Amino acid sequence: MLSEKILEYKDELFEDLNTLISIESIDGARDKDCERALEFVLGRAQDFGLVPERVTEKSGQVDLGSGGRLCGVLTHLDVVPAGNGWKYPPFGGVINDDVSDTGVRGTKIWGRGAMDDKTPAIVCLYALKSLKDEGITPSRKIKLIVGCNEEA
Repeated sequence: MLSEKILEYKDELFEDLNTLISIESIDGARDKDCERALEFVLGRAQDFGLVPERVTEKSGQVDLGSGGRLCGVLTHLDVVPAGNGWKYPPFGGVINDDVSDTGVRGTKIWGRGAMDDKTPAIVCLYALKSLKDEGITPSRKIKLIVGCNEEA
């Protein structure tokens, strides 16, 4: 049921992911962009009616539910410098249907941080939105933790 619900948000999720990937959030080199990435995720959580909170200069959290044991999901929004050799622009957030090296066709998202760790952060945020929109109150507090300094 929830897997179908999150698919209702597919276009919006991809749009948000494209926005997030386009932010050059390189910790230490582009701190204002790290700030923008963090504010973007916390702002979207607020838009969804979730409870975001800025915890430190480089981290925040989004909570759903209360009581019971805590279920924490840790993600980060900072990336390493892009380097060379990209098929698509590293901060372009290109989304397309392409054939992989293994011959599998499917939607692919190209950009620095797409796998590590911006997609997981956005998907977790939308999972919380799906739970909330379905009126599901977890018996545990679910805490999405987002940071902009993976190594700290």
